[in-house]
Amino acid sequence: MNKLSVFSVLSIGIFSTAFMDFINLWMSKTDLIMKLSLNFLGRVGSEWLNGNFIVNNAIKIGPVSNEYFIGIAVHYSIGIFFALFYMMMTKIVFKKVKLGKLPLMFGLSTSIISLFMLFPSLGLGVLGSKGPINLLYSSIFNHLMFGVGLWIGIWAVARLSTFANQSGISEPVQDGDTNSRDIPGSYFLSLSAAQAISAATLGVTFMTASMALVDISDGNKVWSGVPIALILIASAIMSYPIAKYKDNHGYKKLLIIAFTLGSLGALSLAFGLINENIPMIVISCLMVGASTGSILLSRFAAAEVASLEHRGRAISIVMTGATLGAIGGPLLISSMSTFSALLDLGNSLAIIAIAMLNVIGFFLLNALGITKAGKNKKAQVDNSSIEKQSDLSSSKYRNKYIYSIGSLLGAQAAMVLLMSVTPSEMHSHHHSVDNISAVLALHFLGMYGTSFISGWLADRYGRYTVISLGSLILTISMIIGYGSADLVAIYSSLFLLGMGWNFCFISASALLADNLKSSGKGHMQGINDMLMNLTSALSSIGAGLVLSGYGSSTLAIIGAFFAVIPIALYIIIFSIKSKDMKFFTNKLEVK
Repeated sequence: MNKLSVFSVLSIGIFSTAFMDFINLWMSKTDLIMKLSLNFLGRVGSEWLNGNFIVNNAIKIGPVSNEYFIGIAVHYSIGIFFALFYMMMTKIVFKKVKLGKLPLMFGLSTSIISLFMLFPSLGLGVLGSKGPINLLYSSIFNHLMFGVGLWIGIWAVARLSTFANQSGISEPVQDGDTNSRDIPGSYFLSLSAAQAISAATLGVTFMTASMALVDISDGNKVWSGVPIALILIASAIMSYPIAKYKDNHGYKKLLIIAFTLGSLGALSLAFGLINENIPMIVISCLMVGASTGSILLSRFAAAEVASLEHRGRAISIVMTGATLGAIGGPLLISSMSTFSALLDLGNSLAIIAIAMLNVIGFFLLNALGITKAGKNKKAQVDNSSIEKQSDLSSSKYRNKYIYSIGSLLGAQAAMVLLMSVTPSEMHSHHHSVDNISAVLALHFLGMYGTSFISGWLADRYGRYTVISLGSLILTISMIIGYGSADLVAIYSSLFLLGMGWNFCFISASALLADNLKSSGKGHMQGINDMLMNLTSALSSIGAGLVLSGYGSSTLAIIGAFFAVIPIALYIIIFSIKSKDMKFFTNKLEVK
């Protein structure tokens, strides 16, 4: 990584700090380290703002207004400053931003500031000797995790910046332009950011709308599943027409429409929550569903500009962004709950923040490079095998379409069946809200955080191999979760459930992209996403019916049946002796 930019510094600083906070949240449950309190940090920050840099006993500082938000501002500003300092120093000394062991060593070294300067100034003593007994170890561990986050952040931004050159990606050729240029990493970063915004929009809308409808209907829990059903149905209905629209107008216009629907849907939801207006909440869910479905389709924008042997990684980079949105959405509701209560706005403030995120999406489109890709009248993919691709008239390619779409639908059904009922099942077994939230966060991490691994594996060992591996992982998750109320088993099962789904989703999407003709891609892409969203809606509804009538063990058995569909399809559709198909291969061929 040779260039510093405001965006890269902010991204790395915020990610490093958020990574540290996430690990701290998990480890604090073991009582080995202290949980980081942003409220406490906000009180300290308030003292600093008043010019009081020496405090006799910071623990005795009373609550102050907006302490949580002050804490967030102070905490993340320090993280961004440390990231900037590290990147500038290594660039001055080594002429480039270094990785290796340096970020970890730097993270540890920053603990010196806390142990010998910050703690004494707060009346906690050198090395935190006058504070809680595990303050010393907690500080060292947290700063080390900041270093780990710094390493990951720098590596990820560097990969995005150099991905085009390393993987043979070229920008679509325009009319009259015979020289294609390398697409910058910002192209993929913008697509990844769109997925993050979409995932956050979906999560916040689902949670707030569900709670609001139950409250408005005087506790009728039937309404709790309505929002997600509306979102999925809207996504399914809109998948095909938006895919055709994309073929004619390109991904940029598609995403502009998506962000418009997302922002309007969020504002409509805020209005519906404040006024307890059920029709407005229903309309907002439909708008958000159309928005999220459109943005999910944009994953193919990465595949269409990637060479055949790097298509899996291209899709995986884009989908990694959904990790931040899926985890950050619920955290956004939690972080704004106190302030919303003061203003008597309920969860509306979080919804307004989501609307603002969608507006920011407009600026990302222009600032980060989504300009020309996806317009079939002008775009051409730099891929020598494109002319060999066929359509549904060929049985060979028809079988590939059936396999890729069928595998994705099987994985989708298995994942949704188990995931959709997990919160209610854990609640019925008296698990705490914190444990339920942690399980869902780990599941989302498996769903999206493993994208880098699955994309690389799909390109290295073949789409069929990784889809089958994902199918196996899904089956194992069902076996582990079979009728179990044990917290460790639930953690393991839900993480593997997300991971198995990711392996199938990334590889099946890449396989579909491999075999689509350059013209009319939207037809099959739209059918694929339409069926996927319908499967999610039906599985969500069916999971509740099976659970209430037959129990969680039966649900796990049904889930295992769907989980093995990808392997079963391969055996049924493809002959082992087929010359155009090799199960374990590192060469991706389109014949």
